[in-house]
Amino acid sequence: MADQIHIDIATMEDAPVIGVVVARAYAELLSPFYEPALLTPVLGLISHPNEKLIRSGRFYVARDGAGKVVGCGGWSHGSPGRGIIVPGTAHVRHFAVDPGQSGRGIGGRLLRRSLREAKSERASVVMCDATLMAEAFYAGHGFQTEAFIRVPMGSVAFPCVRMRLAI
Repeated sequence: MADQIHIDIATMEDAPVIGVVVARAYAELLSPFYEPALLTPVLGLISHPNEKLIRSGRFYVARDGAGKVVGCGGWSHGSPGRGIIVPGTAHVRHFAVDPGQSGRGIGGRLLRRSLREAKSERASVVMCDATLMAEAFYAGHGFQTEAFIRVPMGSVAFPCVRMRLAI
């Protein structure tokens, strides 16, 4: 149950297990939405812990009652990839929930924590470049679709959805 989930600030000691959760979640949960020829080259680029994000103190892990990491996600002031900072704007970053724990409200708890913290640091808008799989999740939390985009990742232009939420 989501009641047994605790949200903590991630540390570098969590990085190895974050990598496992992210790799497993992205490989399994994105596969119904992307052709293998498109997804396979991207998985190696997105399925690892983002050390800069973890060190920022704005990245969180969800732990079950036994202390096992079952999800992660966070936010930054800078945009993904380029790190461009626009005052008042935050960016949702690197969310993943272990596929075996999907549908239990873990992602929502991580997102609410991220939004609360972003607002406390004077963000009034939160942007998200969501995968096709995650679009419904973010829409269910009030994000509005702005555009369908293609994010350059290695040799691939990866289809995503740019979304926005006023907080």
